[in-house]
Amino acid sequence: MHFAPEVPAVDIAVKGGPVIFTSVAFPHATTYTSVAGGTYDLEFRAAGTDQVLLTASGIGVKSGVVESLAGVGGVGRPIEVVEIPDAAAAAAVGGAGTGEGGMAGTPPAGPPLALAAAVLLAAAAAASRRRPV
Repeated sequence: MHFAPEVPAVDIAVKGGPVIFTSVAFPHATTYTSVAGGTYDLEFRAAGTDQVLLTASGIGVKSGVVESLAGVGGVGRPIEVVEIPDAAAAAAVGGAGTGEGGMAGTPPAGPPLALAAAVLLAAAAAASRRRPV
């Protein structure tokens, strides 16, 4: 997730290895990708170049865990990479499936479905209570 407004779009690569994500721009996020468990040193490069803008060393990736990395800061604050745990391997019982690995997608336009349903139910209840005059 790119949350550093002063930083241009970046390619995210393993230091000395492959580019994992390309052209990640503020304020967007990438899709999830699978990586093997281990410790990684990452480079955040100006998109389409080899110019390293930021490095993150010792990023630990555990098998069976879903995590996000967010580049945050700017506007007078240092730029840093924050690790955000999204989900563990064991599924939570009774939880709502978002289909986005713990990160809900873009909400639909207009009022949320639950709110629209509540408004419709309230209107139907009010209509059923009315008596002709």
